[in-house]
Amino acid sequence: MKYKICLGVVLVLIFMANTASAEIFFSNAQMSSLPNPSVEGQPITLTIKINVYDDQTGEVFPSTGGRVYFTDSSGAHVIKSADVYNGIASTTVYDEYRLSELIIGANTIIADYEWADDNVYIHGDIASVNQEILPFVKSCQVTASPNPIEEQPVTFTAKFDYEEGEIVNEPWINVYFYDDLGNYYGDTYVENGIASITVPSLSSGTHHITAHYEVPVGWRYSVGDSTIDLQVDSTTKVPEFPSIVVPIVAILGFIAVFSRKKE
Repeated sequence: MKYKICLGVVLVLIFMANTASAEIFFSNAQMSSLPNPSVEGQPITLTIKINVYDDQTGEVFPSTGGRVYFTDSSGAHVIKSADVYNGIASTTVYDEYRLSELIIGANTIIADYEWADDNVYIHGDIASVNQEILPFVKSCQVTASPNPIEEQPVTFTAKFDYEEGEIVNEPWINVYFYDDLGNYYGDTYVENGIASITVPSLSSGTHHITAHYEVPVGWRYSVGDSTIDLQVDSTTKVPEFPSIVVPIVAILGFIAVFSRKKE
């Protein structure tokens, strides 16, 4: 009787082992981002393909569940998340405040995958992609009215070139004009790539003019400067040597002629 019970227990254990649910584990993943590089503030589409495997059969197949959290390199800031369908999680980031988590230059975006079920527990970083962010302003050049003279109005103009990208509207870019002596000439905003102000007058001499711009991107600003050395001429011209000599020579000649006649 004892042997029959033991045999029955063994058979039950074998049956349970054969009918136990297979556990699912993470296998591999491929992550991408488009466009790459992108311009700051430009929407980015993040996509990841995830494969898992059955620990009993060893079969590898697309994941059928879970959620992916796309974070910055520190993992502290979630840029966006997406559910996994047929092995793919994909989302487009439009929110400038989310995009502002990325800095100008190289960024590492990490995919943190979470899937918890009866026979599945996957939690951790599974893939990453390097995203290059270009500044919105490609270049800025400041110019001034040609041949300025003191006590006359002078116009400062900052011209902007932008990186190409899927940007619908020109952002509100503030531009501030000042010189190296601490003189503040005013500020304005960019419209159609141009920011311009006119000051009533400048003193004669060399002025080191700076156009400082700030581009709002979410919660931060992208900033830059453009400078120019401006020479302002004086309204009082000192006669050059030839212009003085000619009248003097003429006067001396007249005196000489008059003296001869008198003699």
